[in-house]
Amino acid sequence: MSPSIISDVRESSPKTKRFLVVEFLSSPFFIVMNMVPVYLLLVGRNVYDIGWLYALALFLSAVLSYFIGKKLDTTLVNYGLVIIGVLLAIYCFLYSVAVGPILIYVVIGAQLIWNLTDPFYSAMQAYQHEAFPEENREKFFTIQLIADHASMLMFFPIFGVFLGFLYPTQLAFRVVFFICGIGMLLIGILSLTYLPKVETEAQLDFLEFKKPELDKKLKVLLSADLLLILGFSLPAMFVWINYIITELNGTFFHVVLGELGRVGAAIIAGLLIKERIKSKSKEVIIVGLSLIAIGYILMYFSVELTTIVLALALISFGNTFWWPLHNSLLCEFIEDERRGEYFGLTRSLRTIVGIPVPFIAGFLAFYISPLSPYVAGIIFIMVVMVIYYYIYSKWK
Repeated sequence: MSPSIISDVRESSPKTKRFLVVEFLSSPFFIVMNMVPVYLLLVGRNVYDIGWLYALALFLSAVLSYFIGKKLDTTLVNYGLVIIGVLLAIYCFLYSVAVGPILIYVVIGAQLIWNLTDPFYSAMQAYQHEAFPEENREKFFTIQLIADHASMLMFFPIFGVFLGFLYPTQLAFRVVFFICGIGMLLIGILSLTYLPKVETEAQLDFLEFKKPELDKKLKVLLSADLLLILGFSLPAMFVWINYIITELNGTFFHVVLGELGRVGAAIIAGLLIKERIKSKSKEVIIVGLSLIAIGYILMYFSVELTTIVLALALISFGNTFWWPLHNSLLCEFIEDERRGEYFGLTRSLRTIVGIPVPFIAGFLAFYISPLSPYVAGIIFIMVVMVIYYYIYSKWK
């Protein structure tokens, strides 16, 4: 980290420091996101199976989320963080026993649990709001991003060597899943015992169905948001992981190299996000989306690991660079009294629209070509760029 960032952390409150410590400690355990597709390929499933299993779990979790939301709509912030840790621990523990005839059922259950953590991340946002000083909140969001990804850069290679070269077996994967489950559980405990308590409640983002009245401006913004879901979700992580494992005959170590390219680019992009680019948000958004589109094109034509790593780095750089400004853009064009209505609608529609996406991605990757989802992603990203150009030319 740069000296200015270290200085900012040193001068911050104990609440801020402890929150960043917990985030730093938890990040390595998210290696499980990369492990799951590789493990499923190791046990004989294919990319199409992964797609439909993920899609089915999304559907079931959406239904369950809707009914849970009827009974539970708020939680104390620290308890929300504990619930996240416990659910992620259960997710890991389930994969540690995913073998034999029960494999499919365990995978669906594990992915359902993973999806059910989403509504509780509002507790994370609420804690950030309390922990990060208002005058420097965006700076500390960037510091958190850098700290999280620096932790991944430090520890992911260890997992890569262990599961890629030393013990590339199904049993070793299940052991690491179990270890990560213990780690997630400890992080949940730290959220209650180590983090200073926040005596406020977080509004949980469970699925709900409403039919608000939208004017033309909100409909245009909503269409861009939904197209972004498709543009970002169709080229899913399991698509490029499947390509490395099945087409390039790679190992988990090579998957980790791809992830390190993504993580490293996110750190660089985070360091480059400064106050001075806010006045040029139009250019930054277009540049960010353009980098993502270029990364998709490069990925589609990749024939070796080097180009895959570069493509993932470009996609990550573009995404990290433009996303905060995208949120600022939404707040700029949506009146204060309509924001809650709009964001509630987009959360629900993202869930609904996102349900069939893994199935479509797996189908395209298995029956068309391994990297064909990136072609669809390019199309959606280009359409969104046109919409943003329209927004700025007509409304600014």
